[in-house]
Amino acid sequence: MAKYENIFKKMLAEQNVPEEPISDEEAFNNSMDLDTDPETFSVEPSAPGYASKYVEKAKGWIKKIEDFSDWVNGTETDSLNKHFINLDYEGSPFEGISKASHTLTKIAEDLASLSESIKGYILTADKKEQQANQQSQQQ
Repeated sequence: MAKYENIFKKMLAEQNVPEEPISDEEAFNNSMDLDTDPETFSVEPSAPGYASKYVEKAKGWIKKIEDFSDWVNGTETDSLNKHFINLDYEGSPFEGISKASHTLTKIAEDLASLSESIKGYILTADKKEQQANQQSQQQ
């Protein structure tokens, strides 16, 4: 570990440090690729009503994701995983297909995780919209 610590310290010592601190705007402009126009980035807060407009869309996404996840790996007789298990018997053209069940389970887990992430954004959307409303009222 000490080896990397010494290399890191050497790199820090060799780094060019500006003599005078630069402004946030300068740092922002310097952090972009040369052909990027800083004016194309919006730093203003979202307009009031923006979040609620997309919350309903996100709820629709969640419903579709959860429905698909259930179809892939649900406990119902119509789930894809259930079909894989039922089709896997000696002499079947699908013999051995149930080995893919772990893949279906992983897909369903990933979809459930995505759904929960979107739910998290929805939960914070109200708070963010309230903050945007307060900021717009203060201006």
